[in-house]
Amino acid sequence: MGQNDALNHLTEDQLSELMARYYRGDHVHDLIERFGLKCSTNTLWRQFPAKRLDQPCHVCGAPLWEERLPRTKHLAGVHPSASCTHCGHIEGAPCHCPACERQRADEAIKAARREKDEIAGFCSRHWSYERRQIEPGDLSLKAAVALIALVRSGGWDDKENVRPWGASGAPWTPAAIHYQRHLLNTLLGEQLVAPFPDSEAFPESTRKERTWRPEHASWVVLHPAPTQFIRQIIETAESQVWPEEWRQHWMDVGQSLGHAEGWEFCSMSMERRNLPMPGETALKELITDLLRHFSVSRCYRLLWMGAARATDAMAQRNLNRKHAANYMIGACQRAADRARAEGWDLKGFGRNHDLPRSEMSHVLHDVFLKHGEDGFYQCATEW
Repeated sequence: MGQNDALNHLTEDQLSELMARYYRGDHVHDLIERFGLKCSTNTLWRQFPAKRLDQPCHVCGAPLWEERLPRTKHLAGVHPSASCTHCGHIEGAPCHCPACERQRADEAIKAARREKDEIAGFCSRHWSYERRQIEPGDLSLKAAVALIALVRSGGWDDKENVRPWGASGAPWTPAAIHYQRHLLNTLLGEQLVAPFPDSEAFPESTRKERTWRPEHASWVVLHPAPTQFIRQIIETAESQVWPEEWRQHWMDVGQSLGHAEGWEFCSMSMERRNLPMPGETALKELITDLLRHFSVSRCYRLLWMGAARATDAMAQRNLNRKHAANYMIGACQRAADRARAEGWDLKGFGRNHDLPRSEMSHVLHDVFLKHGEDGFYQCATEW
């Protein structure tokens, strides 16, 4: 890489002197006059020839050249980059020459393959992917309802796997994390589903450990004919001939769902008042007691009343937020006891638009029990 035409009249020694004085800090205007140069003061450094390095380009083997820097960068200790005029490769910088682009692409493919292998190993250590030939009657009612709801909440993809829950627009379960985890553990424990290894559910933690996020997982239905198996479960649910286990436990499944819906509504009611949730044990016992005599719809009203009275008590009695949350349990319980004792005609709430009806509710009450929203507006003893 030769020097610029503006310097062609200089001998090699004059050129060396010019560059040495420039980088030493001499006035550029004086240098231009001294050496008879035809360039502006701010472009003098651009006229200097590149420096040939002894180091060859590792891509093609041609010589590497080092472009000159302006004096400010040189004095600041900036190191110039070396480039190859033959293949365009740049050393020590993000390079976009064809060879480096290919290398990055190859490295990305290898990294993706390593990650895929890590995820496959993680999944195989935690779950079995063996296909099981089972019949609808082999399932518990809870598992049957949860499986159909999961499929409908996510929807089938083209590979007969199920997309992440909620992908179809309806939530799988009410937003009660303990209930959701219980159902998920049921499906995993009975080896009815397993997370699809190729889904976006297996990030690395900050400790470089593989983790998984069930809410982002697609699902493999562990049956040789997944879609046919789901149809068989629905047909069994719609028939008059239920397995004995289903006939014995439909009330338990319904009450568990109602409990989760009450928990979800309580969480929303407290959040809207900027109050924390009450203690888990106390709230669990409260909702269980409410559901013995009231529909989920009426539980909503009682929970809302309890939250409102907790807010009032916080203002009137100077309670902190935690004490107000605990006060909510007692206020709600007292209202429920009085409603039962005095035979109140307690009007329930409708479903809240911020808490859409879950697929668990649709599947249990519409498909299996066939009474629709009576499951929400009527007490379980009235179904």
